[in-house]
Amino acid sequence: MKKFLAVLAVLAITVTGVTAFAADVTLGGSVELRSRMFDDLDLNSKADDNDRYTQERVRLDVNVKSDNVKGKVQIENDWDNWGRLEAPQATESVIVPGKTYNETDSKTYKNAGRLTLREAWMDFKLPGTPVNVKAGHQLLSLGHGWFFRDMKYGSDAWLITSASESNLLGFVDIKVDERELAKSDDKDAYVILDSYKINDSNTAGFDYTRVLTRDYLYKVNTTDTTYTSSGKNDTLDNLGLNYTGKVGPVALKAEVDLQMGSKEGAAGAADVDYKGNQFVIQASMPMDALTLNATIAKGSGQDTSKDNTLFQTIMDKDAHYTVVYEYALTTAAGAKNTGFANTQAINIGAGYKVSDSLNVSLDLWLLSASEKTNVATKINSAATAGAKSDKVGTEVDARLNWKLYDNLTWNWVAGYFIPGDVYKGRVGVNTVGEDAATVIQGVLSMKF
Repeated sequence: MKKFLAVLAVLAITVTGVTAFAADVTLGGSVELRSRMFDDLDLNSKADDNDRYTQERVRLDVNVKSDNVKGKVQIENDWDNWGRLEAPQATESVIVPGKTYNETDSKTYKNAGRLTLREAWMDFKLPGTPVNVKAGHQLLSLGHGWFFRDMKYGSDAWLITSASESNLLGFVDIKVDERELAKSDDKDAYVILDSYKINDSNTAGFDYTRVLTRDYLYKVNTTDTTYTSSGKNDTLDNLGLNYTGKVGPVALKAEVDLQMGSKEGAAGAADVDYKGNQFVIQASMPMDALTLNATIAKGSGQDTSKDNTLFQTIMDKDAHYTVVYEYALTTAAGAKNTGFANTQAINIGAGYKVSDSLNVSLDLWLLSASEKTNVATKINSAATAGAKSDKVGTEVDARLNWKLYDNLTWNWVAGYFIPGDVYKGRVGVNTVGEDAATVIQGVLSMKF
């Protein structure tokens, strides 16, 4: 609580100080409560792994706007689990649902607090030029966000753009990872992008990204606690093409990503070539209160049978399309939050506007793997992996968005995932990875 009082004092001083420059300053934020129910995320109904918990998140932000300069500072206390030793500012990545904490955990728990800057940037036009600069910690997404998306915690970046009535040309310099300050051993991303407004209904664009990891670090084995320098470089190039528009009554979004580059092998490991592609096509068609939607997407996977090629996405930790498969589980790409990497997806769904304040929707997802794989050991560490397969599974997601008042919403999502053979394995004589997983989540949000 003392931290929040200090933050409020700083914000008050900031507001007082900025008004001297005749700027329009607004103070806002949000308070959110998240109720979560996770069942059988290890895809084994015989194990006791069902979680029920409530979390709270607070965001405070100051927005500044004058004739020539805009800026924002947003401070966030990320999701704090209720009832955990009454210690605030905890993060969901540190606090493990289902674990029993006692007083011996108290010091570690409290030191894991998170009260951070989610956004801190300034936005201005260079005097006498059409060039605009946005610099600082900011939320970023390229194209429709299927290769690079960082909309949860943001990235440190320079965004330089020049815009005409129909065209926007830009350059982005993103500091992904700063390692030793005295060494050139960082991970950076450099982006050239362009967006062209064809007409009032159609826009097309491209972005070319080079992600350069200099002298990347690796662990000699899984038990090591320190990293060793490989003296090797990791270069990933991604060309993205995107389109937003309408064809008759149908609204369309499309993105294609093509990759090149290589990651030099460390400690005798084989080199990996970044080589692959993905396409994502999303369509929606409103019909009075009913809206129909569909998605077709495919991303390449890692192919070790020929020349060890890999398709890579860089995504944040939010849900991007499914609430179970891609958000809560390890995907066919071997991790969470990987977008459509090594995934083929077909989706059909519909949304219905019950009233001005209530909307409901239902989506069906049919999922398969581009390259056969098995991720049973990543779901259950005690499992032995089964045969490789391209059968990922089927998911049904239902959503209810309820606007109680202008500044108060209560949104719910429920997902039910039926796994395929990609998740099957064995623990002793028992087959695992064949039971359905369920996620139910509700977020009560008040903005001010």
